[in-house]
Amino acid sequence: MKLTCPFCQTEYSADMTPGQRAICVCCGHILVAPRKTKTGFLLWLAAICLVLSATIFITVAAMQHWPRLNQITERWLSSSRRPVAALTVEVAPVQIIVGDTGNAYWVVSGRIVNNSENLQGIPDLIVSKRNDAGDTISTQRVSPPIPVLAVGESTQFRYTLATPGPDAKQIAVEFVR
Repeated sequence: MKLTCPFCQTEYSADMTPGQRAICVCCGHILVAPRKTKTGFLLWLAAICLVLSATIFITVAAMQHWPRLNQITERWLSSSRRPVAALTVEVAPVQIIVGDTGNAYWVVSGRIVNNSENLQGIPDLIVSKRNDAGDTISTQRVSPPIPVLAVGESTQFRYTLATPGPDAKQIAVEFVR
């Protein structure tokens, strides 16, 4: 069974019975193995459809009778259409360091920022080495420096990568999806 922590998005592969509990090792959130529901799904789906239909009907009726509500609703919808990424990665220029043995290393650093109004679990990062055309040569999955970011906070990261090879010209850092 595959479980994903709803808080920090850590994935687990576990042999659990439905309803059994486990604790996420990254953030301490309690995970519950989902119960297999065979009956009631269609009833649940019908209830959701009914609620959505009623909401749409009431909204349309209200907007026809109260023009001011129409303006407020349109303003709210236009402001909510601008998506804001909850977490962003800002990468500093890559540093090249030559070690005592003459081997070159790339040092990738930057910060992760929580742009949302909620506590955010930080997923793993993928550091990609790319050529001039932007094609990925290799990737490396790395853990974030901390598992959770509070509202408006940021954290610094720094990773040292082995010699990138002659074709590697760019570095990209993104969250695991």
